[in-house]
Amino acid sequence: MKINSSKIYDCFNDLETKNVITGPTPSLEPRNRFISYGSINFENIEQNKIRILCERAITLIQMGEFDEALATLNQILDMEPNDLFSLFYRGIIYLNINKNEEALSDINRRLTDLDKSLEMEPDNTRGVLLPGKSEAERLDKVLLINRGQTYYEMYKYEEALMDFNKILAIEPDDAYTLRIRGETCNKLNKFEDALMDFNKLLEIKPDDAYILRIRGETYKKMCKFEEALIDFNKLLELKPDDAYILRIRGETYTKIGKYEEALTDFSKSLNIEPDNEYSLTIYGETYRILGKYNDAILYFHKYLEIKPDNVVALAERGVTYYCQHKFYEALTDLNEAIKLSPNNALILRGRGSTLRALCKYDEALSDLNKSLEIEPDNAWALRNRGKPNRLLKKYNEALTDFNKALKIKSNNAFPLRNRGVTYIMLNKYNEALLDLNKSLELKPDSVYALRNRGMTYKILNKYNEAISDFNKLLKLRPNDALALKLCGEMCIEHEKAFSDFNEQDRGKTYIDALNNHGEYYKIAGNYKSALLYFNRSLEIEPNNGLILSIRGETFMILGKYYEALSDFNRSLKIEPNYSLALNARAMTYHQLNEYDKALEDFNKSLEIEPGNAWTLMNRGITYSSLAKYNKALSDFNKSIEINPTALHNHGTTYKDLGKFNASVLIHRGEVYSRLRKYNEALLDFNRILEINRNDVSVLKLRGMTCPWGSVFNIGRYYDAISDFNKSLEIEPNNAKCLNNRGSAYKMLGEYDKALSDISRFNEGLSDINRSLIIQHNFESEYILGIYKNCEDNDVLGLISLGKVHYSVGEYEKALSYFSKALEIETTNDLALRSRGEIYKQLGKYKEAYLDFNKLLELKPDDTDALSSRGTTYMMMGKYVEAISDFNKLLDIEPNNTVIIAYRGTSYLNMCKYDEAISDFNNFLEIKPDDIEMLTNRAVTYAYMGKYGESIFETSRLLDNINPNNNFALNFRGQCYITLGEYNEALYDFNRALETNPDDTCALMYRGVAYRKLGECEEALSNLNKSLKMDPDNADALVYRGFTYIELFKHDEAIFDLNMSLEAKHYNVVTLLNRGNAYFILHKYDEALSDFNKFLKIVPNNLQALISRARTYGLLGKFDEALLDLNKSLEIEPDNLEILYGRGAIYTLLGKYDYAIKDFDRLLNANPNDIEALIGRGEVYKISKEYEKALFDFDKSLKLDPNNAEAIRNCGETYALLNKYDKAIQI
Repeated sequence: MKINSSKIYDCFNDLETKNVITGPTPSLEPRNRFISYGSINFENIEQNKIRILCERAITLIQMGEFDEALATLNQILDMEPNDLFSLFYRGIIYLNINKNEEALSDINRRLTDLDKSLEMEPDNTRGVLLPGKSEAERLDKVLLINRGQTYYEMYKYEEALMDFNKILAIEPDDAYTLRIRGETCNKLNKFEDALMDFNKLLEIKPDDAYILRIRGETYKKMCKFEEALIDFNKLLELKPDDAYILRIRGETYTKIGKYEEALTDFSKSLNIEPDNEYSLTIYGETYRILGKYNDAILYFHKYLEIKPDNVVALAERGVTYYCQHKFYEALTDLNEAIKLSPNNALILRGRGSTLRALCKYDEALSDLNKSLEIEPDNAWALRNRGKPNRLLKKYNEALTDFNKALKIKSNNAFPLRNRGVTYIMLNKYNEALLDLNKSLELKPDSVYALRNRGMTYKILNKYNEAISDFNKLLKLRPNDALALKLCGEMCIEHEKAFSDFNEQDRGKTYIDALNNHGEYYKIAGNYKSALLYFNRSLEIEPNNGLILSIRGETFMILGKYYEALSDFNRSLKIEPNYSLALNARAMTYHQLNEYDKALEDFNKSLEIEPGNAWTLMNRGITYSSLAKYNKALSDFNKSIEINPTALHNHGTTYKDLGKFNASVLIHRGEVYSRLRKYNEALLDFNRILEINRNDVSVLKLRGMTCPWGSVFNIGRYYDAISDFNKSLEIEPNNAKCLNNRGSAYKMLGEYDKALSDISRFNEGLSDINRSLIIQHNFESEYILGIYKNCEDNDVLGLISLGKVHYSVGEYEKALSYFSKALEIETTNDLALRSRGEIYKQLGKYKEAYLDFNKLLELKPDDTDALSSRGTTYMMMGKYVEAISDFNKLLDIEPNNTVIIAYRGTSYLNMCKYDEAISDFNNFLEIKPDDIEMLTNRAVTYAYMGKYGESIFETSRLLDNINPNNNFALNFRGQCYITLGEYNEALYDFNRALETNPDDTCALMYRGVAYRKLGECEEALSNLNKSLKMDPDNADALVYRGFTYIELFKHDEAIFDLNMSLEAKHYNVVTLLNRGNAYFILHKYDEALSDFNKFLKIVPNNLQALISRARTYGLLGKFDEALLDLNKSLEIEPDNLEILYGRGAIYTLLGKYDYAIKDFDRLLNANPNDIEALIGRGEVYKISKEYEKALFDFDKSLKLDPNNAEAIRNCGETYALLNKYDKAIQI
């Protein structure tokens, strides 16, 4: 039998050889299973037969025939039981065939004398094994090392360590032994000893990747994470794409809480090894730790698709579902995991907690009891068992569990608050308060702890403290029914007590009571009652900045903005850096449309509290009102990063999600829509509607956004109409919904629905007409009423009227008002901006560009104006100018994905593909799953001729994001056609047509694929269907024309090609296609006419130049052909096909030296190019350099013995040399 790999150490390898395998981690270099040990001196062996048998055994070993070698060595040992060399080789063979025990027996017999020698002369062992001693002594060293290696692989690490110590006592710098001893010390948890060996090795060779890796892993095991990171960083400088090192560095980052860095490493690792099970699991686990539960679930899904029975992945997904409050999904996964691993304490704990959440307390206790039998001191299990015990009224058992848990970890809020509640049940209120106070010190926003402490205070008649707790709770959860009820009852009871306060008693307690009552009524929505209490409080304590601010908020809610401003101003005089008052005043300014003042307050507030999510959101809203959408988006994104619940906790109710999370997602979605980032907008609106499917405002917004997703399809209009219908069921007279539903019907060509009247559909006026009436009545009436008679010099009135008409789509009227305003005030930035945007929307790019230019003269750093001008330049095809504006924007905000996308698209339109790819890559690092950018990158790769990369991109989109994306399926199919993989192309077009049977593009290209496969009738059927739906599709006409050519229906072919030239927008391309068709039909004059026309329009098109050169060649116009080929080579100097064609033309023109130079260049690039060899040989033959000719023809025949051209030329050359015999033989 032959074995290809080995664990055998060869002492004759040099120090660079890395031939060790250490468990599951990948070895850097494989080791040979068996390595020759050189020849052996048999002069001292008397028996000739043994000598012959030994030589035969060695030969068999070298051939890898181990069974026969073993039989031969056994034969020798039967004759001479103590033959040392036979014992040596038999031991080696046993190692190779994994018979470790038998190998050890032979090695130990061979080493017995050595061990005795070492025992007798411990200080003189170096002489026994030094190189230069007898061959037997050298083999003794080999055996000693291999015995240690064998012990290692048999998990007998102590015995292995003894052998390695013996070797290193003799040769302290033996690299292999140092390495394996270090690994053995690792197995024995002797990490410091292991580090000594690895450090010594790295002194010898500092960049040894394998040693750096195992030293880094050793540091990681020792929890020396910073030292581990130093090694892993150095490794990744040497090997940036090492998936394993990226993975373990990511793990190390998680140990020190650097989860974002860890995610980056795991992501890179998965890009290199997309199906690595461990990476997928740990990636998901890290997302879970960060609270990004949906991302975590996605990666556990991927892992379980690869390995459905993996216990860890099932358990992790179950725990993640638990964190999302999806308890039934969690239970399903944890049940499966328990089946696979019944005694896994972690899974039992997880299932126990899930059963508790589902109120299945007895089952929960069963799991938690079993878990604690396995791990009695697990605090998490103890605290989770305590809760069902309490709920089952087993209070003493519950207290025992919470006490034990708190002994293990004293500062844990969960068992503290649960023990506190247990004390309440036992009427031990003072003990309860101690625990609940300590719990709230650790976790101040715990609704559960606040509620129970408030109830305890109420029981103890401490109403003021109770109301304070319930007020805090209601700020966190405004609709908590129990808190509202209890607080209301206490307020009524406490109201009676106010009259009992004497004037002199009305100190802090009385004021606190007034304030608590006021806050309760404010939270409960009874603002007038709240104001009464705040007024009474401020009569006693007029300079209380906090209460002034809270009363100001109450005024603001009631729409009394000037009273609110008065309170905020007073509050901020007392405490200028009070951020809550600054925020509230800013919001009041916003309501009064004083946006600059609002921004000033928001900015000051954020200097005090940079991470305040509310302030960031509200500043974003103000920026949005000023049409500064990029700044608004930046604020919304930061706000969500700080408070990510909106994105990652879909298990909560809509009420629990809270006003903030709903609001920030809605506002960000609106900004995305304004920036034409429709897919991102849809994601935000979908997140809100997953939680509250009847939110009218969001339904309306999603409906408006649906038709404009990045990959357009007609189904999006139906989605939009569905949203508008739901919205109109709730609000039948919603003007914008009616208007937009009418527009969607119009886009679908359903004009009867869009413009139906009373007699046909009994819906009153059409959607569009009704919408305009309601729009003017309910949204514009106020502004129109104020400004309809405004003076011609009232700039504000003119701008306001312009805005109203713009909002209802009356662009010409809007333009008229903005232009009038600018006649009065030529530098009004709002009017310039608004007019520019309308011009851009109407396609009047030159006028838009002029307005944005003027705006930028006034405000050179206005990012929104730069963005608008840049996109206008794009529309005008002025990509250089557009890129200049985008560069300025990206200097200010390098990670602005909208601008990165615009710049990348501009580069793409300029055919600067590398720059486009760079931008798309940068965009996708920030948003890896953006469909539009993945599509753009795929298209760019295709333009670059990198169809493999293009297929990879579309496959990623289809496999991971949207498996039914028709554009991606069609595009990938086209790439497959380009690469000649026609069956794969058919698969994609079939999938596209399953989703949309009327997809004309898929039908057309499926026809192309069938034609390429020789199935012309199928091709024709598909092309006919496509052209039936889209008769003027020039591409389809061309492809059908080519199909007719292959079916020898030449008249039909020319008819289609002529028709294609009549189709709009495709004239130039079709000229080229028709020229190629004429060429195929050998109608070279007609082909030449089309190529000439095409090249007048596109003079540097490589394909057309090559095609015309071929046509000239066939018409015998060699000089003209040469001109086209020269021009082609200026475009692509290393194009071998063109070089060959020019070489052939030079030959026909008798310019043999030039021909030889071209063929030489071809053969330098590819010495085995048969056509080039024959071409050069023919030139040599014409030039009468027959020997050189024969050399080329002979070489071509060696490469292709049946090549007819080579045979003919070779025979003719021999005949010219009068070597007729050889000519005949050829």
